[in-house]
Amino acid sequence: MYIGFHRPGGLLAALGLLFIRCIDDAAAIGPVPVQNSGLAGINGFTFYDPFCAHACYRSFSPFPLSCTNTIEAGGHTTADELAHDIALCRASNFPFLSSIAWCVHLYCPQDAVPASLVEKFWETEITGDVSVVPQWSYGEVMSNISRPPTRVLTAEIGNGAELNETSLTTMAVFNVTENTLVYFFRETALESIYGYV
Repeated sequence: MYIGFHRPGGLLAALGLLFIRCIDDAAAIGPVPVQNSGLAGINGFTFYDPFCAHACYRSFSPFPLSCTNTIEAGGHTTADELAHDIALCRASNFPFLSSIAWCVHLYCPQDAVPASLVEKFWETEITGDVSVVPQWSYGEVMSNISRPPTRVLTAEIGNGAELNETSLTTMAVFNVTENTLVYFFRETALESIYGYV
């Protein structure tokens, strides 16, 4: 069977058929534990769900907060204790939480993200540490934003710019961040499929 790789989606269609063929072969020889594999793209597993909320989080995580000045670009740290301290700071920092909440409010409806998925993201991902829950729920934060934000934070002004009020990110920063997450996940999912077969 010929599948045109030059056509958009041709490679993905071929990989899909190859994956289905491998699953059929595996079914003939016994059960395959794909449900608990933890492989990106297998059985619906994704680590950026929803993409829009993770893009909002990553748009604001590089900025220092009033409770810490140790957040580096990307919001990543290397020491567990420092990362936990940053998560504790984020959990009770209203400007951080409200900026992300407003971003989610602006950008996630276009992806038709259910409120339950936003709340799950909020409870498990918003601080950067699954063991540290935020002081306020997404709904509580949104109901306490008295007026729409007007201050725009971008990476260009991020050098020392403290996130000390509910702020906005630009559509360009949001789009680049979300697209990076989407394409990184797609690449990782393809690696999972290739590794699985």
